[in-house]
Amino acid sequence: MIFLCINLVTVISTNNNHKLTDINLIFANLKGVPYFNGNDGFDLPMVWFIINLFIIFNLANYFYDDLKNNGKYILTRVKKVKYFYFAKVFWSIYNVLIYYILVFVIMITVSKIFLYQSNKWVLIEGIKMNKDELVIKLFLLYFTTSTALVLLQNAISLILRPVYSYLVILLVIAISIFTVCNLLPGQQSLILRHVPFDNIHGLAVKESLLYNCLLSIFSIIAGYIIISKKDII
Repeated sequence: MIFLCINLVTVISTNNNHKLTDINLIFANLKGVPYFNGNDGFDLPMVWFIINLFIIFNLANYFYDDLKNNGKYILTRVKKVKYFYFAKVFWSIYNVLIYYILVFVIMITVSKIFLYQSNKWVLIEGIKMNKDELVIKLFLLYFTTSTALVLLQNAISLILRPVYSYLVILLVIAISIFTVCNLLPGQQSLILRHVPFDNIHGLAVKESLLYNCLLSIFSIIAGYIIISKKDII
């Protein structure tokens, strides 16, 4: 369903503006929004919002369901909880990776069919950036941000029910849109908040990738500590 929505958004965008090149369309759909400024108004990044929330919602009860429904079988089959836990962590990361590969493949394929192909340096809001470089940065920012949020949500779901842990992550993402605090997870995938699009208080892409990796590691460790002390039988 989500891939159909992305397809529709991409096709509608191409129909509305045939002057777009393939890379301009990808950027227009995935750029998100800059830091919130009350004087300039606000534009909710719907495509960014939908893409991020879908994968988190889809994996919201990943750990919880297995613990609730299969907890009594876990210890007898895998012997040690850590094997079960790290297998779930691996499959969570794997699912996020496949999800974003499909998202980008769909968007790139549709844009190549309907739009002019630009293999040269492209001009985006007065900034020159190589097409391949831009796509790679977008992919890495989206993938690592969602991975960090999914792992954080899974760790929280070991304490709260999935619906509540999902609401916590939803709130964090919503607040991230309106704040200039770069420590809130979620906004690391908003490329307009990165250098060179924002040279005043913007993030470096490397900083965001490092932040997402550290948050992922923290979430994995926290989740392991919680599940090790949890009575799953």
